[in-house]
Amino acid sequence: MLRNIYDFNTRTPPKNLGYANYFIVLENKYEKTKKITGVEIKPKTVNELNKQVKKFKNANFIILTTQDYEIKRKAVDNSLVDAIAHNELEKKRSKRNYRYSGIDHVIAKKCAENNVSVNICFNDFLNAENRGIILGRMKQNVRLCLKYGAPIIISSGAEKTSELVPPDNLTAFAEFLGMNRKQSLESVSRVAEKIIKRK
Repeated sequence: MLRNIYDFNTRTPPKNLGYANYFIVLENKYEKTKKITGVEIKPKTVNELNKQVKKFKNANFIILTTQDYEIKRKAVDNSLVDAIAHNELEKKRSKRNYRYSGIDHVIAKKCAENNVSVNICFNDFLNAENRGIILGRMKQNVRLCLKYGAPIIISSGAEKTSELVPPDNLTAFAEFLGMNRKQSLESVSRVAEKIIKRK
């Protein structure tokens, strides 16, 4: 077992896979339990974002999922959330000379400055209709994050037991996306630890 390896974003417990711990994520609700529990919010407006962040202020962590650039920028600029996720699933079309991947250099810089993590979920690749496009976006986001120093978290994003993956697979996936060994291990351990400890 790899020590201190966590599945940061999962809907189902990854038991007997070798994780030191896992963090359950609930969508738009928070339940106080003995386990570390976070909330995934999906606001449609900036006003909704502010209300939901205030509502779930007692959660161990908050993950933002949105395809609205203004909402994402507001959250990152003001450190309203701990991580932004599912960025690669945005439906905005890429331009001729630029692949749109859900974040840009501005978002990456602000994530670095304000310690907001970019969460890349293996499940987004696993269940994608066009894996090539999603994989390309993930690699681009990793490059942006590494360039500007934004923290990256690699997680399963599993919603059911069949989507769970062992920790070795997550670190291998991180390396496939462009990280070195040290960076891949930090993406499934230290980055998540820092989020939990600051609460």
